[in-house]
Amino acid sequence: MTTTISDLIGHTLPEKSLNQLSLVGHSKAEMQAWVNTLPMMNVGETTKRLYQTLQELTKLKASEETRYELLEVLRSCVHTILNSLAKHYLNQSVLLPDRANRVAALAQSLRVHLALGYKMVAYDCIEKLNTKLSIIGIGRRQQQQLAAQSFQRAISELGGLLLETNLLYLPPPSGLWLDLHSLYRSAVAYGVAQTKIPDVLAHVNQELTSTEAYLRCIILAASHTNKLRQAEIRQIYTASEFWTSYLKIKTQAGSSDLLLIDTDNDLPPTYVSKSAEVAHALCVDAQKLVQHFQTLQSTPPNQVNKAEILTPSLFQHLIGIWSAPTERTFARRTYEGELLVCLGLTATHYHLADEVDFESLINIRSAFTEEEANLFLRNNTANEMGATDLWRFNIGNVPGVDAETANKRQSKEATQDMYPPQAAIIVNISPGGYCIRWQGEPPISLRTGEVLALREPEDKSWNVGVVRWVKQLPTEGAEAGVEILSARAKPCGSRVLKKTGDSTEYMRTLLLPEMKSLHRPATLIAPNVSFRSGYRVLIRLGNEEVKVQLTTETLTTQSFSQFEFALLQSADKPQTILPDQTANSVAGKSESKDDFDSLWNNL
Repeated sequence: MTTTISDLIGHTLPEKSLNQLSLVGHSKAEMQAWVNTLPMMNVGETTKRLYQTLQELTKLKASEETRYELLEVLRSCVHTILNSLAKHYLNQSVLLPDRANRVAALAQSLRVHLALGYKMVAYDCIEKLNTKLSIIGIGRRQQQQLAAQSFQRAISELGGLLLETNLLYLPPPSGLWLDLHSLYRSAVAYGVAQTKIPDVLAHVNQELTSTEAYLRCIILAASHTNKLRQAEIRQIYTASEFWTSYLKIKTQAGSSDLLLIDTDNDLPPTYVSKSAEVAHALCVDAQKLVQHFQTLQSTPPNQVNKAEILTPSLFQHLIGIWSAPTERTFARRTYEGELLVCLGLTATHYHLADEVDFESLINIRSAFTEEEANLFLRNNTANEMGATDLWRFNIGNVPGVDAETANKRQSKEATQDMYPPQAAIIVNISPGGYCIRWQGEPPISLRTGEVLALREPEDKSWNVGVVRWVKQLPTEGAEAGVEILSARAKPCGSRVLKKTGDSTEYMRTLLLPEMKSLHRPATLIAPNVSFRSGYRVLIRLGNEEVKVQLTTETLTTQSFSQFEFALLQSADKPQTILPDQTANSVAGKSESKDDFDSLWNNL
């Protein structure tokens, strides 16, 4: 995959050696008629024909006007097929199986050939703009307009390729950033970077300039997408059509600049504070963008454009990285070892509970009604139904200690294989967490923002952490960055107490004790679908319960939220929490090839 794409990006343009296309004539009318007859429901056959035609179109002997017209006819059809192909490789495991990987490679090759065609038109226009006839004004306006259109299209298609690689947590293809920088600089040099170009494929705006298309790439690259999930990455790229107006590209550095772009090298933007001085550098001021994020965060959703309605965790992420350069809290060091991990709140809760099922841990059988759970009420009900004598029932059916122990052991044996730990290789380590790698197939549930239990094989106790970032290394497997949240978390059950007097079902939660060394108070990890700041919550472990009120939400992801909380007195008023008091309140009580022939029939 990488070899094929890299051969087409950032290198010299292909030689125009074909006099005609194999499957269709090279007039606009013939191309449109051919596209109309494509079997769009047969994705494999249509993809095969488009792939061949796009390849040939980059080698066709044709004027820049003709090539542009043909590409425009094909563009919408190609994007429809790209959306169909994406279903085969998105929302899967981080490390794709072979077939999905090859489909992704095919989709990227289609987009690269489309971008290459527009790039050829743009540079053909530049060549004509440098001729004597153009310099004196003959045909110059038409060539400038065609150049503006082609630059915008080429940058947009390369931006789409950048989005694809970000969605798959892959590094960008070699030469991609050099091509983007070169196209943008050329558009600026010939005065067409700010020309509005109609674009029916834009999600929000009906017109985009080359500068806006380029800034969308900058926004995507600087948003630390390896710390986000695929849906969030796509949200950012879609909403970036709005956000380009809040960024300013400058040729002279200023004190408020956040990013620096080295346009002479194949590099993404980097923080100004972390880069050396380079020639032909561009700087980006992001202050207005941060202000816009903060405004959106406090604006009711019904007053915001649908594309800019983001989750609180995503707003938090964007405001953090666009406000100032991110710095590591702890230094990393290389470490050789293995780590056992269990992903997800259910699996984490299970292993922290020493492989005891949830109902047994909180000593509640959710399947029973109140009458069924109460022995005396249950006996009365039985008598009313003509059951045997009450005394006989008590003597014969109340289990002894030995029977109760046996039941617990059977329950543990029945569930011990439900959430088996998976082994990962430790790449490096810091006091705050690990970088880990899977050489084989990573867990299907591996994604950013997921809670996990982890320990080294020789340890007996589990730590609780969160997956902070994910990336795919084509030759080495999938890697993840894990931040340790606590080494002494306690599994418990919690339910929300409603003002009406009712309450929700008990849900799995984790109680994290205070960490004095890091100045972190005691917190509760809970599913983010049911728990909010300000809610009154009942925390249960075994037969003991404590009532709290959730206060500050310190962390939120798509999987869970982490809250500070205050103990409630009998009158349901928050009680000041002393160090370690909260923990004690509950715990004290208890490589692909450029050969897609075998794919066509399977798509």
